[in-house]
Amino acid sequence: MQSPSLVLVFAQSGRFIAESATRAGYTVRLADCFGDADTLRLAEHWHALPPLSELSSEHLLSVIVELSEQQPCWLVCGTGIEQFYPLLAELPPHIQFAGNPLESFFQLRQPQLFFSLLETLALPFPEVAYTRPAFDYLIKDMASSGGYSIQCASSKTLSKSEYYQRYVEGNSYSVCFLADGIQAQILAWSSQHHDSDSFTLTQLQQPGYPPPACQSVITEAVSKLVTACALRGFNSLDYLLDEQGKVFILEINPRISASAELLSPAKVFGWHLAACSGRLPVCEPVPQSPVRMLHYLIAESQVRIGQTPSWPDGCHDLPHAGDTIVAGQPICTLIVQADSEAECQQQLDKNIVAALQNCHPHA
Repeated sequence: MQSPSLVLVFAQSGRFIAESATRAGYTVRLADCFGDADTLRLAEHWHALPPLSELSSEHLLSVIVELSEQQPCWLVCGTGIEQFYPLLAELPPHIQFAGNPLESFFQLRQPQLFFSLLETLALPFPEVAYTRPAFDYLIKDMASSGGYSIQCASSKTLSKSEYYQRYVEGNSYSVCFLADGIQAQILAWSSQHHDSDSFTLTQLQQPGYPPPACQSVITEAVSKLVTACALRGFNSLDYLLDEQGKVFILEINPRISASAELLSPAKVFGWHLAACSGRLPVCEPVPQSPVRMLHYLIAESQVRIGQTPSWPDGCHDLPHAGDTIVAGQPICTLIVQADSEAECQQQLDKNIVAALQNCHPHA
């Protein structure tokens, strides 16, 4: 099939992929859970999805096919494909998936397969178990993302995508890369920050370099995993450094992830398609300056968006005037850059205050 000009996007929040595809000259039709104001300005058509916990694979497949209108098109997926990847085997011929092979998802999102692979490749990871262990542990779910599903020690029956993992104190990082099924090219190193009361991801910073010795461990891990899993397109690897500086691999995100938003939106989509097609593009290394931060602004209590909101520069995933946002849900995404980390944080704090001016206590 010749390269289509139509792109279908599925994600919990698909704004960035839609933006990148639009900037690359593609027509975009989108299915996501939010339909933010800036998303709707980008998409030719938008289909509202229920919360992913209430979405079935059958419903999602029917939405994707309906959006295609039987036209040749790409399908590109973001956060959420983790729990729906089996539907990729059911796509009709006119819909061409731009991403990892189904077998790669299966290997990466089945805990016993993934951690067995890490062990075979001699790659370090926190100890895991599938029955309640004696060590201090967390319960994690490979069908989830962003840290939302991580639980502290508890008694429960695990689903097939859940597992116990030893709790390790340390700092969280990620590295994003392109792969063509054989080789990888690292794009950027990021540090991660999580909510102090949970494991929910709240902020990313680039560059977020680990010590040089850790970089070599992660670079080797990326290379081994790309070869073993035939990874394609844009992917990212999450890892942790403990208090002694030891590396622990946590997971691979086999899709376009949040770290892509701190790169060039005009280039990411083209890079992804090329790599998925087996052509690894030559990308210049991301410079150490300026510093870039992405922050998810979360509602601390239920709020209502004003009728004439004014959002600061670098504000994305914008709610509509009059929307109600419940506590714990995202208000918007803030992206800032500056010459230093201190200046970047100062600008971010200023923009958070400005964004919150649009939020009023819910009556």
